Amino acid sequence: MGVQSVLADAFQRAKDYEAKIKAGDKTVRRDLELDALVEILNSKRFITCHSYVQSEILALLATADEYGFKVNTLTHILEGYKVADAIKNTDPMFLPFLTGGHIKRRYRMPFLTMPLLCIKWV
Repeated sequence: MGVQSVLADAFQRAKDYEAKIKAGDKTVRRDLELDALVEILNSKRFITCHSYVQSEILALLATADEYGFKVNTLTHILEGYKVADAIKNTDPMFLPFLTGGHIKRRYRMPFLTMPLLCIKWV
């Protein structure tokens, strides 16, 4: 199972759980994990996502779009520059992981790219 499948499954379970509670189903057992996810779906709790690779970032953004919740903050997002347009379209706050020149050597990108993007979007 991929990251997006795991996330979608969790949020679908939360939607089903909330629907049963609202319908007055007395057989529903309280689930703290699903309670937290229901709060996210109802904008009472916000997501701060720590991820490194573009597949994880895109999986969360797609799930957020599908289930109608907002990703408040993306942290580290080492490969965030690869999916900059997708991040920009969702308008989260983000904190890139900048540790020095190894990023420049590893990905052949200008070192100042991420701070400039951060200033533009914040």
